Parts: sequence; C-alpha cells; structure tokens
Amino acid sequence: MNNNLKRNINVLIKPSSGHCNLSCRYCFYHSPDVPDPTHEKGFMKRETAVKLIERAFEYATEGVSFAFQGGEPTLAGIDFFRFFTTKTNEMNTKNLKINFSIQTNGIVIDEEWAEFLSKNKFLVGLSIDGPSRVHNKNRIFATEESSLTRVMEAKKLFDRFKVEYNALSVITSETAKYPEQVYEFFKKKGIGYVQYIPCLDPADEKPGQHEFSLTSDDYETFLKKTFDAWHHDVMAGNITVVRTFDNWIAMIMGYPPESCGMSGRCACQFVIEADGGVYPCDFYVTDETYIGNVQENSFEDIINGSKTAEFLLKGDEINEECKNCRWFFICRDGCRRYRNPETNLNIYCKAFQGFFEYAYIRMQLIAQTLKKDNKS
Repeated sequence: MNNNLKRNINVLIKPSSGHCNLSCRYCFYHSPDVPDPTHEKGFMKRETAVKLIERAFEYATEGVSFAFQGGEPTLAGIDFFRFFTTKTNEMNTKNLKINFSIQTNGIVIDEEWAEFLSKNKFLVGLSIDGPSRVHNKNRIFATEESSLTRVMEAKKLFDRFKVEYNALSVITSETAKYPEQVYEFFKKKGIGYVQYIPCLDPADEKPGQHEFSLTSDDYETFLKKTFDAWHHDVMAGNITVVRTFDNWIAMIMGYPPESCGMSGRCACQFVIEADGGVYPCDFYVTDETYIGNVQENSFEDIINGSKTAEFLLKGDEINEECKNCRWFFICRDGCRRYRNPETNLNIYCKAFQGFFEYAYIRMQLIAQTLKKDNKS
C-alpha cells in the first residue's frame, strides 16, 4: 500500500447484528413473522473489535470514522463501547483523526450512557419519527407498547449532558398525512437537524403492500409541504437543517453529493457485522454481497476485490429514460435500493419530478444567495 496517499476510512459497525429491543413494523432488517438471520451472528467479540480497529488504522493515513448501527447497537453493552473507544485511543499510534457516531432508538439510554457519549464526543443519531400519532404508529415494543416517551427521555438526557445529536425520521404513509406537524414537532423540541428517510419495503416484495408503505404520491406531498414549512423558516432566518434539502441546494451550488444515495452511484461503505464479516452497504447485508472478513482480509484487499467491484458496477447501471430527464443532474436515480428491479427506475421517480418542478426555483435562489454570502 502507498502510505503517501491521503486515506480516510468510514466503517459502519453492527456490534449487535439484528438484535433490537423494539419491533418496528417497517424495519427492513426483520419482521415479527420472519426471524432475522443476522441474529445468528450474535454480538461482536472483543478480539473481533481489536482486529477491526487494527485493520482500519492499517488502511488509513488521515482519519477513521467508526459508526455504530444495528439492530440496536447499544445492546452490545456500554462496557463493549468503553473497551472499543479505549482500544481505539491506545492503538492510534499514527495520531489519526478519530470520529465516533452511533444510531440509536434511545431505549436503553440512561445517565451513564449519556455521560459516556458526551465524554467520547459521539455524534448520535436518535430515531424519532415525529409526534406520538406518527412515531407510535410503527416504532413499538414487541408487546405493541408505544416508545416515544422513552425516546424523549433519552433526548432530555442528551440535552442535559450536552451530547451532540440529530434526529432520524422514517417517512411512512402515516408521516405523509402530517408533514407540517412532523416538521413543527422537531422545531418545538429544539431539534435543529433532521434526516428524513423514505420507508423501505422488504427487498423481496413488491412495493406498497403494507400499511406503512410510502407511495410516490405520498412522498411527493410530504416533500412539498415540508419544503414549504422549511422554506418559510429559511426566509425568516430561522434555520432548521433538513439534510435532504440542504444536500440538494449544495449540489445546485456545485458541491459533490454528501452520500452515495444522492450521487446515484454505489460506494463501498465497509459495513462490519458482529462476526467481522464485511459488506459494501447496509441495505445489502446478504450472502451474495459478502466481500470479506476483517479477521482474514485487509481493507485494501477488500476494496480492491472482485466482489466489491461487481457490486459497485451494478450500482452504475442507470435507465436511459432517467439519464434523459431534466432533473437527472440533481436526482441521479437516487439510491440503488430504491430502484424498481424491473425498470431500474427509482420507485419515487414521479415524486422527485413533481417536487423539483414545484421547488427548484426557490432552491436555486437560496443557492445563489449562499454563493454571494460565501464570496463576501
């Protein structure tokens, strides 16, 4: 490996595999009726964690980002995370820049967890879909009890211990009924950064078969009404970061997309399962997309492997109809996981077309204003 190259690496670690203490109706990792095969991978052992850290430092020359996701990653236990952060600091002999982040449903968060996350400067993604009528529709315990009260208790602890966090909200058919209320909910709760994620149906099913399924019409309505509320605030100088809108405006300004899902091309995300298995994307943790194991392979070998190349090449396949669309420069057919396998068109294609027709001029004006501000 050429050590003169500037290398950063981001790894997405699933220390608890698919284990979770909620039973969200729309969860694409598993459903109550179908046991999740990732449960069989158990919880990450400490020797696996050490090897993972070693491999990351071996590859990187500038910085390493360790992101934890699940299932519910906190189920690996706070002692595992204490061990992981301590080992990371001990093994960082090249003095690389280290970032930690975690996506959590907040259920197990207590004072001890909040203090730990704050002390170790974790950026936390807290899963909150919106007000109770929206959140408790799908984000429930196995007993069908609601979870929002517990989640908001975690938020209060994050505020108290000065944990840096943002909200991740899954857009379902229920969310689409109340776009303005969902947007206002986050504002009133003092959450200034929200990432909205369209709900995914199971990969092996025809989209739209579930009560929570998000149709293209629903998504278009959600985008338009949320944008109107957000735009009103922007014009009034009250800035709330909505990641999707901010990314599109940045792209209009000429900046590269922040994520592979907005670039229209797959990237290798180095998703690490509890057993050390490596996969290129969190949406594709399957036997077919297995690309290595940190206990046997270096990241250099994994990223240059034939199975990784095959996966990335598949993501480059874009429908010609899409390429000829006037909005291709900003839509780019989106994330591969959201494409119809028969047409290779994004299942929300019509939603994007309708939204950009509706909002593009206003986004362009914001982009122009930001460019002027940056020059002055």
